[in-house]
Amino acid sequence: MDAIICDLDGTLAINGHGRDWFDCTDCDVAIATITETHSGTFYAKAYNKETKEEIDSFEKAFSETFVKQARLEKRDNAENPEGYVWGITAVSIGIGGS
Repeated sequence: MDAIICDLDGTLAINGHGRDWFDCTDCDVAIATITETHSGTFYAKAYNKETKEEIDSFEKAFSETFVKQARLEKRDNAENPEGYVWGITAVSIGIGGS
């Protein structure tokens, strides 16, 4: 899952991978689009209830992508040289799948 971290200087860190500067000096609300991708192998096994023996199994590679949005609102903060910070006030449910 992606985590957006807003620093006092207005930069964003997504999962700690670098920082992206966004300029929204003329607005109080910003919308960020977050894309999250998962991939791996799905394993399924069927067992006989009585003997507990495996009777069938399969595995399948998968990849899924979810897109969600986060709303950031500007808040006054005297400790920041710019006079404000960005805070996440809402995150939508991810849309998408495999």
